[in-house]
Amino acid sequence: IFSNLILLILSFFLKIKRDKNEIIISSAFYAPWKEDKNFSSFYKKIKNLTLLDNKRLYTLWYLSRDLKNINANILDIGCLQGGAGFLMSKANKKGNTYLFDTFEGFLEEEKIHKKKHFVYKNLHIIRSNIKKFKLRNIRIYKCKFPYEVNSSIKKKKFKLCHLDVNTYKSTKKSFE
Repeated sequence: IFSNLILLILSFFLKIKRDKNEIIISSAFYAPWKEDKNFSSFYKKIKNLTLLDNKRLYTLWYLSRDLKNINANILDIGCLQGGAGFLMSKANKKGNTYLFDTFEGFLEEEKIHKKKHFVYKNLHIIRSNIKKFKLRNIRIYKCKFPYEVNSSIKKKKFKLCHLDVNTYKSTKKSFE
């Protein structure tokens, strides 16, 4: 009775939704992406170059920043316009950031995703943005990952990999 009474009072003040024995808090109390000025500043520059929201991008930023002094590389597989890769590259201090995409859509079709989805063919704009954002140690590859990857890349050490290829088979192959 006591716990139900407290939950009732809290639900009134904190907008907590109750579903029998489950409590769902509808708003986030901890939002570090709002406090990180370096992230916020760079996010404003790249937010239109990615489909990821600021929370997911902050996770990539945080992990890249946390690993910045490890001498290894970062992979962004399925980079599309490069936004997430640019963000990870900005936080990366040691090693290269490699961006991969077919730039022609998906390799295979699934119920939801068709081969024509997520096509972005303007590599010159991505390269231009790399210069514009003064990103160093970033490389972009047009290929069908992992099938057409240069053997020199396969021998490299990696500290972080962002898989954003959106289909099961391609994600599984890329992970393997």
